[in-house]
Amino acid sequence: MKTLRKHARAAMLLVIGIALSFIALHAGEFSYYSICQSCGKWRTTRVIGVHAWNWSLLTRHEERDTPLSLLLWKDGIGKPHEHVWLFGQGGGNGVKCAIGHGRHLAGNVNDPTLVQFLADARKFGQGQVASNVLAVAMNPKTSYDARHLVSGYPETGFATRGYFLDWMRENESYLEWRNEIIRAGNTGSVVETSAANERP
Repeated sequence: MKTLRKHARAAMLLVIGIALSFIALHAGEFSYYSICQSCGKWRTTRVIGVHAWNWSLLTRHEERDTPLSLLLWKDGIGKPHEHVWLFGQGGGNGVKCAIGHGRHLAGNVNDPTLVQFLADARKFGQGQVASNVLAVAMNPKTSYDARHLVSGYPETGFATRGYFLDWMRENESYLEWRNEIIRAGNTGSVVETSAANERP
């Protein structure tokens, strides 16, 4: 009986040793970033595991603010919420390049021109415009349009409401067309407008 137990223990140790050796040889790191669609925060994730087994041994997250998330918290828009993380891009541990919808938001959350426009719009009493542009910027289907929408806006912004409204009036038709894009992005449908030919 004791001999059988010894053999069983030895066999178990052998299996464990083989498994640990396999893990040591094949374990690797997969890293990627995600962006919260609600507030624009950035999260970097590192996963150590065995890709062949789809097995994660250790996962670590690091979050940081972006220019956009700082603005939203400062203005009281980014209220406490459960983050909606959209996978951006990553690789490693046998994966060359993995991409997700979050990559479409990466440029916007770090874009100083877009952030300045949103800050000025709220400061000068155009809160609805700011909300509309933010909706465009944080929707993967329309995010690229947000940078076109504020193209030409000065990174330092405007000192007075009058100058800001002058800029708005000069770009009014463009902004109105982009509001249609918001509705299309939110509903997942395509909206045809008379201004369709104005698209750059």
